[in-house]
Amino acid sequence: MKFTQLYLVQITALFFFMVGTTSECAKAQPVLKSHAIIGTWQPEEGDFTIQIFDDGDEFKGKIVWLKEPNDKEGKPKIDILNPERRLRSRPVLNMVNMTGFMYNDTEKTWEDGFVYYPDSGETLLGSIYLKDTDTLILTGFIGFSLEEVRYVWKRIRT
Repeated sequence: MKFTQLYLVQITALFFFMVGTTSECAKAQPVLKSHAIIGTWQPEEGDFTIQIFDDGDEFKGKIVWLKEPNDKEGKPKIDILNPERRLRSRPVLNMVNMTGFMYNDTEKTWEDGFVYYPDSGETLLGSIYLKDTDTLILTGFIGFSLEEVRYVWKRIRT
């Protein structure tokens, strides 16, 4: 066998070894469908940005950006409208305001979660589904209202 033929055989063998190893690594670490929601999202109004993350069995979200982070006096906004008096002094920025969302593989939705809105002091009970990879639809009920509300959030890519 000539040197160039031997060299080609070795390169070919190395190529197939690497392809096999790469595919085995991909099989070992599957991307979970439930994690498609993880990321940074902004509602159509663009007043705030929420980062959704996995916290064990549930998905949560925290406010990571505010269009107006300070009050009229120039101080960081606090949760002044919270129905729970003890929480009224906590900062709004970096507040975990989404909790309890559980992935339903059959429906391809995240359900039974709560979203607290510090600008109104109200909590929404609802569910989330992804219209596409960059569009999140949040539907639910605020307070004791029987009227369903629907919010559209867009993924923020950095």
